[in-house]
Amino acid sequence: MPVLFRPYHEMNGNWFWWGGRPGKNGSAALYRQLYDRLVNAHQLDNLIWVWNVNVPGGSAGAFTDYFPGTDYVDVLSVDNYGEFKPSYYDDVLGLAGEKPIALAEVGGAPTLEVLKAQPKWTYFMIWAGLAEFSNPPEKLREVFEGPTVLNRGDPRLADAMEAMRKASRDAPPEPVTLHSSEEARRLLERLYGVSGKNTLSGQQNDARAILGSTEHVVAVTGQSPAIYGEDLGITKEDGVEVDAVRQAIVEEAKRQYKNHAMVSLSWHAARPTDDEPATIEQSVRGQLTDFEWNELLTPDTDLNKRWCAQVDEVAKYLQQLQDAKVPVLWRPYPESNGKKFWWAGRKGMRGSAALYRQLFDRLVHRDGLRNLIWVWNAAPPGFGPNATGAYADYFPGLLYVDALALNVENPNSRFRLDTSLSLAGGGKVIGVGFEGKIPDPSWFEQQTGWTWFLVAPEPAPPPAPAVAAAPLPPAAPAPPQSSADPAEALRQLYADPRVVSQGVKPQRGASSP
Repeated sequence: MPVLFRPYHEMNGNWFWWGGRPGKNGSAALYRQLYDRLVNAHQLDNLIWVWNVNVPGGSAGAFTDYFPGTDYVDVLSVDNYGEFKPSYYDDVLGLAGEKPIALAEVGGAPTLEVLKAQPKWTYFMIWAGLAEFSNPPEKLREVFEGPTVLNRGDPRLADAMEAMRKASRDAPPEPVTLHSSEEARRLLERLYGVSGKNTLSGQQNDARAILGSTEHVVAVTGQSPAIYGEDLGITKEDGVEVDAVRQAIVEEAKRQYKNHAMVSLSWHAARPTDDEPATIEQSVRGQLTDFEWNELLTPDTDLNKRWCAQVDEVAKYLQQLQDAKVPVLWRPYPESNGKKFWWAGRKGMRGSAALYRQLFDRLVHRDGLRNLIWVWNAAPPGFGPNATGAYADYFPGLLYVDALALNVENPNSRFRLDTSLSLAGGGKVIGVGFEGKIPDPSWFEQQTGWTWFLVAPEPAPPPAPAVAAAPLPPAAPAPPQSSADPAEALRQLYADPRVVSQGVKPQRGASSP
């Protein structure tokens, strides 16, 4: 989707922090720096760069002292809340060369006489609230009905607008990881292809029975989940050897992908102050002091180095999947807006969102992982001093997130959880994790935005103390508890025509996974 992007507006004035600095190393240099960052570092190619100044005079300097150069500008624009002097028009035309010019903000609309005398203005925009205040109705009618003014719906714009809409519709979704693997691109396209039409089924598994819950679904429903889920966070309570189980998870993930399942991996990490395996309560659900948190986010501190080693250890297993061309729905640091885990519940620039971005930078830029679809996972926001926080306070940003997911313990909520999460993610695809009760299928009739779900496993029974830990864990866990008959709830869920499983053709034209 193309965007008219007008950053650091009115930069020739001194009323914004970025403005009022003329010359080579002034406000124009900041504009060029932003251009280089967004275009070259973040590879954004959908922006129409609109350079903007205020009409000169008073606290606003001359246009030429703030112009960054035609290589950094697609459109030159002026804000004018007064008289449309010919000198303003001539000055901006003198800088523009062959580039278009525009009136980015006006109070009173330019008259037809002004537009005739200054015909190069490509567009004008009346500032919010001033259309009625500064413009008599008869003047607005005269201008908007003028022969040279084009409005929405004008037949003269129809072909161009349809071409833009078609380009936006046909463009495949791009992962946030630059130069992502082809497999990751196809996975994201698959998610978008299902979104709004069907919901992909998924089953999370336990570290002590890496296939147990998935096998239980097959036994109960006769269908295989479309998504195989596991967790690379291994704790002491699991009673297994960390490296052996992680390796077993990788091998099972390869097998599942070969059999056409998607792979989802979460990471409930131990505190970086602790060695693995660590305990759930004291480590995963523990806390860091404010001093430790600051050290964690500060490069080259002892704690930051421990964290880097922890991340790089997990990256070894993700790298194996990349080498095998297996894309992964990667869901690290779940429920960062909650208060359950050491990484969660910290607002601000150096809060939980900063840690997520730091993890992204480490895995992508240092460890070279290009097979991950990054899923930011939250819990439903609550109310009160100890409640789960608002999404906006913990969201790492659209440039670090491909999809969003929500862990739900009570799916009978009367609120549209899908809508609020989708809005938080700017319309990116969303999934839901059922941490407790399995919902009635009617839940998906009301909440149609979920692209996938993952049902949590029941904890497996503890291993017998006399038996040595083995790479492949023993017994399967019990099915998720949802009602007096959880097996029936599972059958009803998988029988819903909206739910897509392996080998079952999606309804309403969605693509089969």
